[in-house]
Amino acid sequence: MFTMIRRSLVVSGLVAGFLSWVGAARANDMEVAKKMDEVKLTLGQAVEAAEKSMEAQATAATAHLQDGKLIVDVHLMVNGMCKIVPVDAEGKVGEATDPEQKIERAAHGRDPGTLAKLMADSKVTLVDAIKAAEEYKKGRAVLIKARWHGSLVQLQAIVITDRIETVIIDPKTGKVKVPAAG
Repeated sequence: MFTMIRRSLVVSGLVAGFLSWVGAARANDMEVAKKMDEVKLTLGQAVEAAEKSMEAQATAATAHLQDGKLIVDVHLMVNGMCKIVPVDAEGKVGEATDPEQKIERAAHGRDPGTLAKLMADSKVTLVDAIKAAEEYKKGRAVLIKARWHGSLVQLQAIVITDRIETVIIDPKTGKVKVPAAG
């Protein structure tokens, strides 16, 4: 029983840490979008470069600044395991790393391997979803991720316009889902 409680606390701590990291990372998205415009690299181009290099399907991508330089971390499914591949401002793909799989589960809402299989059956790619979100909001996407929402997969993007906006894209149609007025 104590082992289960301890395991639950560890996983809860990892999830809380991941969510606080994501929140802090989102704070500088305006700067990231400006840098992406400056270097002329889109999130979609970075995803395409990583997918081509690794011959794998992306499940997420996040643009961020590291020592003032633009880096896009692309999450890919390779042989059933998630790998993170950095793409620099010139579109050069770096060496793949293995993330903590528990954190990947927290980021995607469930098993990322199952998520990737469902996405492979979808006609909409992450690149398609990025383009749809950017066109809909007339802005620059700095994050995209496939995520479980109930029993369905949804694609969620963060797009920078004059503010930070979240956009949901239907993975079956590629269209932006407009929230119901409530």
